Amino acid sequence: MYTIDDLDTITELIDVPRCSTGAPCPAIISAEHFLHLAYYLEEQDEWDGKTVRFENRQRSDERCAVVRFQGVGSYTFGIPDENSLEGHPLYGRGLRHYRFSEVKNSLWVRAIQRIDSFDSQFNPKRFANLRHLIFPFHDSTFECVANSFELYIERGFVSDVLRASCKNSWLSG
Repeated sequence: MYTIDDLDTITELIDVPRCSTGAPCPAIISAEHFLHLAYYLEEQDEWDGKTVRFENRQRSDERCAVVRFQGVGSYTFGIPDENSLEGHPLYGRGLRHYRFSEVKNSLWVRAIQRIDSFDSQFNPKRFANLRHLIFPFHDSTFECVANSFELYIERGFVSDVLRASCKNSWLSG
């Protein structure tokens, strides 16, 4: 995990569809020049704490979000889960369960820029648009630093829609 300072602030990404609170089953595929994230969308207004997702291996028509990140500087995927999210350095700044957010004035972004400044071809303009994004899921949290992202909705298994999304990226990347 990283550290933060007084400049880091949280802004919720209200235009990004919410994940399933029961079992979003997030998955990523990445290579040097692309990173894609997929997860199941919330189908109910609120999770009742009793329902469980069972996947039918023959067919799925559940809605999935696919997020394609461009200009990725770094990413993490793993802890904390929903039970330990309060331990995240940004929890006290507004990071919340199942609420996707952007970190403004991110120390992580500033640290990446500082590291890259040792490159003889360093150009600070490359870092002007970097965004620190956080996606807290049920069993994991995904974070990345990227220039931008695009999002679209598909139906099917997370693994299938993610594979289809990355097929062209892999070939063209």
